[in-house]
Amino acid sequence: MIIIVSAVSLSTKVLDKLETGDKELVISKPPNQKHIIKVIEKGRGFHFVDPTVVISYKKYKIQCEINNDIKDLTPSDISISWKNNEEATILLFGEKQSPEVFEFKVPNKVSKSNPFQVVQRKLGFIPFQKSESPNHVNVVELRRNTYSKGMMHSCNEEI
Repeated sequence: MIIIVSAVSLSTKVLDKLETGDKELVISKPPNQKHIIKVIEKGRGFHFVDPTVVISYKKYKIQCEINNDIKDLTPSDISISWKNNEEATILLFGEKQSPEVFEFKVPNKVSKSNPFQVVQRKLGFIPFQKSESPNHVNVVELRRNTYSKGMMHSCNEEI
């Protein structure tokens, strides 16, 4: 019994050492190209957990777990749109959750607050069920008004 426990413990430590590295998903710059926002998926190794995403700007970071049915994220799961040269909206999509929405504003030199803020936003009507008639003439689509998560329960600020 002790040998089995030792073998399992050793194999877990070895697998953790083989952990795949962080994966850069998106790098975005505003029109004037003066700022950079990076979105990185943290390495999970061989653990079967949902991906953790780190959004960063200079020394500021915010970390968030995305419920994506334990699948890796792709760049198409992230959207960054710049409102102007100093403000952006970041959306993170997961298969098993409402999107996470972050507002970003370049901090001034005096401010020490994190430039990333989690917000709740009305995203509009998103279809959740669709049915077609046998001859494909009539289509019934059920939609619901969808909001972003907008809660800090799965996001952690880092400075």
